[in-house]
Amino acid sequence: MKYSKSVILLIFLLLSNLLWANPTTDSLKIKRLKNHVSSLDYITRQIDNSKFYLNLNKSYCDSILSIDPANQFALDFKNKINLTLATCDQNINHKIELFPFFNGFPDYMGFADDPIEYAYDASLEKLLSSKYPKVQNGPISGTNISSIVVRNSCDDEMFEIVNQILLKKTNHYIIPKHELEEILGKSTATSLINGNVDAEAVSLLCEKLSLDRLEFLM
Repeated sequence: MKYSKSVILLIFLLLSNLLWANPTTDSLKIKRLKNHVSSLDYITRQIDNSKFYLNLNKSYCDSILSIDPANQFALDFKNKINLTLATCDQNINHKIELFPFFNGFPDYMGFADDPIEYAYDASLEKLLSSKYPKVQNGPISGTNISSIVVRNSCDDEMFEIVNQILLKKTNHYIIPKHELEEILGKSTATSLINGNVDAEAVSLLCEKLSLDRLEFLM
């Protein structure tokens, strides 16, 4: 029996669509894209929240959502990236050129950053320069430990700014929220970040991440 070229092409397209819509294939694509998002999040945090990489990460989130429009990981991450972009939107400190007659970087540039960021920066600098003998004799900022930042009464924007400062000025591994959620679930992770320290949750984190100790920055 002979088939026309159009019929053969139609069968080929149908098979291709079935393969593309394969849940297993989609699951693997989403997993790979989630790894890209997590990796880019870490990289972006280390380079002062480069807008190029933040927007690139948003495109990966959009790719996940094109496959699974209700994917909570991508939705939450996209909201977080938008929040980071919002807190950095008016900052121009990375565009400042210092001329030779300046002796070092100015302590305060009101035109470059919000005053409240300087206030948080100064307060955290005092905290991070203090010593915590149980960990080491040097300043807290220099310890190589894993930490969770507890927000308490901070709103979303200020909590993001605090995270930015701690990631930039400490040697701590600040465990990101998405990693906490993968281990503890969204509800328990959110509760922990909000200051409800649960011994069972902390024990599970230490077990899954192979940690001897875990510090909470409050």
